[in-house]
Amino acid sequence: MAKPIPLILHRLPLISLFALLLSSLMLLSPDISRADSDKASTQSSPQPSTQPLSQPSAQPDKPMLVLYHRPADHPDDKRPNYFTGLLRLALDKTVEDYGPYMLGPRDEPINQERSFMMVSQSKLDVTWGMTSGMREIRTQPIRIPLMKGLLGYRMMLINRKRAVELSTLDTKEELNRYVMIQGNGWPDVAILRKNGFPVRTHTQYAGPFEMMRKNRVDLFPRSIAEVWLELERDITDGLMLKEDLVLQYVSPIYFFVPLERVHLAERIETGLERAIADGSFDHYFRTRPELKKALNLLNNTDYTLIKLEGPELHPKTPLNRPELWFKPERDAAPADTKE
Repeated sequence: MAKPIPLILHRLPLISLFALLLSSLMLLSPDISRADSDKASTQSSPQPSTQPLSQPSAQPDKPMLVLYHRPADHPDDKRPNYFTGLLRLALDKTVEDYGPYMLGPRDEPINQERSFMMVSQSKLDVTWGMTSGMREIRTQPIRIPLMKGLLGYRMMLINRKRAVELSTLDTKEELNRYVMIQGNGWPDVAILRKNGFPVRTHTQYAGPFEMMRKNRVDLFPRSIAEVWLELERDITDGLMLKEDLVLQYVSPIYFFVPLERVHLAERIETGLERAIADGSFDHYFRTRPELKKALNLLNNTDYTLIKLEGPELHPKTPLNRPELWFKPERDAAPADTKE
């Protein structure tokens, strides 16, 4: 029987040629590194930014920053698009100083609470969400309100079949008689309970909507900045928005990164501050379709505003910077506001 050695020798030139080609390609590829000398991610590479300044060739002398951000809670959830667009804006503003980047989501859906756990364990680079004392201890916040406080304006999703029954609700005392629903781990749960409202929770993003359809709960407070995208989807079938009542509390939503990623936090904060200074942050905020609906409603619609006691905020919360916060035009005149 013929020995296999001659066959191996016969193939050796082809193998050597392939190895030489592979080595050449590796030499041409840019270095991939993470800020603060973190190890490169072992996940599949995210897609590079489509923005001109985000391309690796923009700063070939600086290492490529590879970032993974929180994905959507659900495959059909479009709410993260606002935050990823704002993150790209901040990173694009800092390419010249910090170098190029690549940005993409984790592969599998991750709910809000788990994303914060992963950031605290340095298993995820960036997430976003409403601030809380615990979140600011376990992760590093970039204290610039990404929605200019708009997330703290809440309107009620209700079952369409109960529209007449709930049409007269307009006081805090009346609301206390109805059961609200929120996602498990959301900071809103503690805020609503702090104000005397009975609140149930659900661990899955779609769960509260189903509970509303089945009348297991009565009211689903949703951010006026997010609910419009949900109303366009099947997930809100059978539900409607009660547009004549708004709950409001001060509770900003920030970007959060792992505690040790100081360099990354500085880069994002620098980029956001530059976007605020040159007006691109405000332009982005006011031209997003889902936010335009919210702004128009708050500025023009006749509604009752119930101000609630919000969470205890960190002393460094930038409440003294009015340019970072949205203020409805109706606040300039006497309004129907109830405490």
